[in-house]
Amino acid sequence: PNRRNIAAAFRTDTNGKIDIYDVRTLKLCASLINPEVSSSLYTSLKFSPDSKYLLCIGGEPDFILSTWDWEAKKVLQSESIAVKSTSSNLRCSFSPHDPSVLVLTGYKLVNFFKIDSDSKLQHIETKGKIAENYLCHEWLASNLLLVGTESGKVLLFQNFSLLKEMSTTSDLMPVTCIKVCSRDKSFLVGTGSGKIEVFQRQHKDDELANDFKKQKEFVVQQEQTAAVTSLSVSPTQRSTCIALENSQMYTLTSFNADVLNPRDMKFQPLGELGHHATINGMDICQRKPLVVTVGQDKSVRVWDYMTKTLENVKYFAEEPLSVAFHPSGFHLVIGFPDKLRFFNILMDDLRPVRDFPLRNVREVRFSNGGNLFAAAQNSL
Repeated sequence: PNRRNIAAAFRTDTNGKIDIYDVRTLKLCASLINPEVSSSLYTSLKFSPDSKYLLCIGGEPDFILSTWDWEAKKVLQSESIAVKSTSSNLRCSFSPHDPSVLVLTGYKLVNFFKIDSDSKLQHIETKGKIAENYLCHEWLASNLLLVGTESGKVLLFQNFSLLKEMSTTSDLMPVTCIKVCSRDKSFLVGTGSGKIEVFQRQHKDDELANDFKKQKEFVVQQEQTAAVTSLSVSPTQRSTCIALENSQMYTLTSFNADVLNPRDMKFQPLGELGHHATINGMDICQRKPLVVTVGQDKSVRVWDYMTKTLENVKYFAEEPLSVAFHPSGFHLVIGFPDKLRFFNILMDDLRPVRDFPLRNVREVRFSNGGNLFAAAQNSL
């Protein structure tokens, strides 16, 4: 919360490890290992509102919920939680105004706890919860908690009791993340279909009226569908950062759901968009500083290795298996499962010129002059 430190959990052979770094210097500030934790990993980490404490939940087999005074490298409380063995999506956090109040969500699990004076966890009865797979949660206020479910619902809990249920997408895709906008207490919902949905309070002047309604929805990545895994909104609410399941990140500036039309929303890549699956082939142009790569994500990407920028990207219905760059830098030959295809490289597209009836070409190369090319199939 103070934007000075970042915590990262690492999988180990024995006990999981948490390292905390200074954001400005990237210096390691603390390395935390709890000998009571048998799990090799942690599934969720969260700083307290004052950034003095760190809450973490371990994975199988013991699912230990721990609170650290991370600067002193001291465990304040550590207790095993009875959860289903299938709970791989456990998430934990502090209440924003009371660090002694905790919440843990997961498979059929919404549990509130209070840390007593003896540093023991006291379970708080949760009323009205339903048997769901809870994927994420976010505090809206000190007594209000938003919880996203696998069935595409957002549940609002008030004072540890279920207050209301809100539906998101019509296709009932999972709610994968929620982010509250601090200024107006509206919130954004990320879904498994790669959409961002905006919920706003109907009576903005009445903070006690929890009558939220979905206003708009936006698709982050048009070319492919990938779940939204994380959302972050700047303190001024002028920019939003979005992370997707396919390891791509986008930013959106001047976010205003009241003004912007979904068609006008322009999500800008944060850096150059690389492959998000195995790279099947690569070739270098002889006469230009260009490299071409093809991958299992069904994309072909042309890179300028001098400026380190992505010049061209195109997605296909089938996975490209191999690629060759013409010496001139104006043409490509790409192998697909059903054929070998020749393309011209345009400013922002690849235009097919000719197809060859050669299946599963795994290796293809142009001659030095570019007037010939050779292709090798699996059968050779």
